[in-house]
Amino acid sequence: MRITIALVLGILAYSSPADAQEKIRNDIHGDPLPEGALARLGNIKMRPGDVIRHLAFSPDGKQIACWAGGLFSTANALAVYDVASGNEVRWTPAFDGRCHALAWLRDGRGLALVQPNPEEDQVFLWEFTSPASSLPKREGPLRTHFRSTSPFALSPDGKWVASPKPHPRGKGTSIELRPWHSGKMFHELEQGRTLEIVGPFPGSILFAPDGESVVLIGATFGKNRLIPEATLVRLKDGSREDSIPLPQDVHVHSTLGFAVSPNADPCLAFQEINSARIVRLSKPKEETTIAFSGKAQRFYSPRPMAFSPDGKHMAFAEELGTIRFWNCETKQDIWKGDGEGPSALAFSHDGRLLAGGDYTGQIRFWETASGKEISPASDIQRMDKLAVSSDGKRAVTFARDTALCSWDLSTGAFLRKSEELGDTAWDLAFLPDRGTVVFGHKQQLKQWDLDAQVEPIPWPIENAFKRFTLSADGKTLATFRPVELSLWDWEKKTLRKEFSVRDQTNKTRQTRRVAVSHDGRHVAAFGYSNPGLKFLSVWDCESGKRVKDLEEGDVSCIRFAPSGPMLAVGVAPHSGDSGYGEKGLMLLNCLTGHETRFYKAPPNLYDSQSRRVAAVAFSPDGRLLASAENNHSVVLFEVSTGLPRRMLLGHRNNVSHLEFTSDSRRLVTISEDSTGLVWDLSLPTARKAGASVEIVKSCWGDLRNTQDGSQVHAALATLAANPAAFLDLCDQHLQPATELDRAAIKNWIADLDSNEFAVRSKADKELERLGEDVIPLLRDSLKKDLPLEQSRRLDKLIDRLESPYRPPHGLQELRAVEVLEYLATPEARKLLERLGGGGPQARLTIDARASLDRLAKQKKR
Repeated sequence: MRITIALVLGILAYSSPADAQEKIRNDIHGDPLPEGALARLGNIKMRPGDVIRHLAFSPDGKQIACWAGGLFSTANALAVYDVASGNEVRWTPAFDGRCHALAWLRDGRGLALVQPNPEEDQVFLWEFTSPASSLPKREGPLRTHFRSTSPFALSPDGKWVASPKPHPRGKGTSIELRPWHSGKMFHELEQGRTLEIVGPFPGSILFAPDGESVVLIGATFGKNRLIPEATLVRLKDGSREDSIPLPQDVHVHSTLGFAVSPNADPCLAFQEINSARIVRLSKPKEETTIAFSGKAQRFYSPRPMAFSPDGKHMAFAEELGTIRFWNCETKQDIWKGDGEGPSALAFSHDGRLLAGGDYTGQIRFWETASGKEISPASDIQRMDKLAVSSDGKRAVTFARDTALCSWDLSTGAFLRKSEELGDTAWDLAFLPDRGTVVFGHKQQLKQWDLDAQVEPIPWPIENAFKRFTLSADGKTLATFRPVELSLWDWEKKTLRKEFSVRDQTNKTRQTRRVAVSHDGRHVAAFGYSNPGLKFLSVWDCESGKRVKDLEEGDVSCIRFAPSGPMLAVGVAPHSGDSGYGEKGLMLLNCLTGHETRFYKAPPNLYDSQSRRVAAVAFSPDGRLLASAENNHSVVLFEVSTGLPRRMLLGHRNNVSHLEFTSDSRRLVTISEDSTGLVWDLSLPTARKAGASVEIVKSCWGDLRNTQDGSQVHAALATLAANPAAFLDLCDQHLQPATELDRAAIKNWIADLDSNEFAVRSKADKELERLGEDVIPLLRDSLKKDLPLEQSRRLDKLIDRLESPYRPPHGLQELRAVEVLEYLATPEARKLLERLGGGGPQARLTIDARASLDRLAKQKKR
């Protein structure tokens, strides 16, 4: 499902009325933050969210418009920026990834856009004349592939739309010219002119800058192959120049890599693998070849080209990313600029500025006279990797310019960079209670304490640390090579255990990621296995036994819960599996290897074949599971029930990494849109204070809800905002759990082996009535030498007790403890202490004690 639909539905379903009253916050650069965000890492100036595909200056040169996205992208958007400041004038998400043409109307009142309709072989035409105008919102799932093969072009003044089509029979081609009109599809426009010519089979079409002629780029049939050609057609009378041959390697179905000069006798510039050529269309023998620097590339993507408004200069991008400003008369470079994979180029109408959009999603500017870059955007490139300090004050990311960057999480301010690393950094991790980041780099383990230089960490074995995982307590380091997984004692730097990462037939597996449980008892790994399938394996570290071996579906991420043997797994089953959307995220019990819970995406977020979870993270208190969904959102699930409580919307591209702060009250996310966001997860008490007694009682009842996670979230917020009334309800309804009758439990377990059905049935019901509190005692019994049938019945009973369903009264107790921990007042602590004095096996007792432990640790910090 596309981002526009997800935004609308998500906001309606997962934003409470109180949330909507929140004042819009701005980041430190003055740009608005999405609802629920506290700070932004980086900025959105000149960053629409994805690859820049089209650029167009307004006639007065004060604004620049861009189209960002791609054929398979969900981050498509139309954006307009102020050239001088870089401030965003408007940003509008789009429903499809392709845009054929983008141009300002002649009077500068708005933008003309030609965009494909994914449902028909046509294009939409849209005009943006005010902030209120928007791209169309489509209902239902959209197809990724665009079926139309007809190219379209928009005249420079936005007045005409041209589309060439081959004749069904013969070698002729017709060029249809129709007057552009907003809100119409091409076939709905008034009939304009049709030019019948003999030309190449059309692959793409370009208007000359004066709008008086077009260039058809296509191919004709030769001996056993297609021959690329270009033909100039004058629109006034339909006359044409002779076609000129093009190199066999040019991309005729893309206008990228082509440019037409504005001269009366125009030239065509185009790219080959390792050079650019400029050819006068009326005199094909008059050509200039511009050699690219660097080694020739056999496979390449066409780079953008653009002529200056006076036709005397040309800008083009080399394969290596360098932007060259070329004098067409002297045939020499005037200056070179450092681009980051340029994907679009455009001159201002006075020729004083050159704009370049790149594959990192950033727009940059150069003065054409001097070559000086005057970009108002940030110099931080697209972020990758993320680590958050244990005190929750700082984060470290890895920038694509191969340096580590540190950030202040309270403001989003950029603090400093490490020295250039010269290569990718892997797997960042903060050492617990220290301001030092550990990362893998060039097969070594290295550290950066944020105030000094990067230093290697001596280790007994070299060349083993490209990928690693450090356990949450900082005691266990897991490293992996293609067929070997090793566990190390971090402090002693000694090897604890090794596992062979092979399948049951002893075939090699390529490990991609490893996770270690917080208690160090289990380790999990996923990656590729022969013949190219994904695998997931889980081991018991003490026995070395493989608990789980899953070789179905596409595993994308794994994460252990902060307590207990639970592993969250993002998995997309193979194409055609009906469970694709439902089983995109599951909870795996590492003791049994069974899937205990599935976390379904919120309604209307995906169609059945679209979901893919890129990253997951548990909150340190174990109550929430954050899921980075591939519609740019983050969904917060309640771990105990699988209900989605909140949806965080605001990133403009897919979220790649996320981490909670140690107090569970903030979440840090970084995205492929080149920014990070710090989200406020604390209960919004200030906006819900002063509720009536009836409302508070109603919210207390809502804590038993097993269907609507957003309603549960609203109830928790209201109760936290009214502590006096909430504590009174806790005094009335919450009592410490009673001690389990171990003798009775022992007898019921023995009765499971009775020959009488009635006795077995009664014992089973009594044990099930005790709920999950009795699970540890049942597991202890399984360790004994029991009859086979009795063991089987115990296994089935444990599976039922660990099922996603929880009784409403149990949920009410657990959620009430969550509010008590959030309040952390002396009265709340006193009540937690009373609840923590109950039966030691009870879930209520365990949760209350865990809350007290976390509060004590936070107080020490």
